[in-house]
Amino acid sequence: MSGQARRAAQLLGAADTVRAEAGANVMPFLALLLAPARESALAALGTARFQAGFEAGQRLDRDGGLRLALGKLARDGPARGPGCGTGRWGGSGPARAPRSPPGWPRSTGSGSLAVGSAPR
Repeated sequence: MSGQARRAAQLLGAADTVRAEAGANVMPFLALLLAPARESALAALGTARFQAGFEAGQRLDRDGGLRLALGKLARDGPARGPGCGTGRWGGSGPARAPRSPPGWPRSTGSGSLAVGSAPR
């Protein structure tokens, strides 16, 4: 249970950072789900270990948080290595929009949309 509780604390920390940086509030229905998860992790870990896990989650970049949520991150600290980026939200150059799948509308940069080959 301790591994799951530590991961929960880290995920709560990562989610808190994303929410705060977006300037968003926790939706009331999510608060009802998050409170028991937080209490369970806190009870399993104790205050000091919960706080350490929560803060470790807050330090994760976006990709690290996603890997943790998907179970692909080592337990101890933020992701490191190629593709992890250098800033909080990764990347070392200017921000780029994600690429659209083939056949989906994509921005031409002029405010209009271009369309690739039609989906089949």
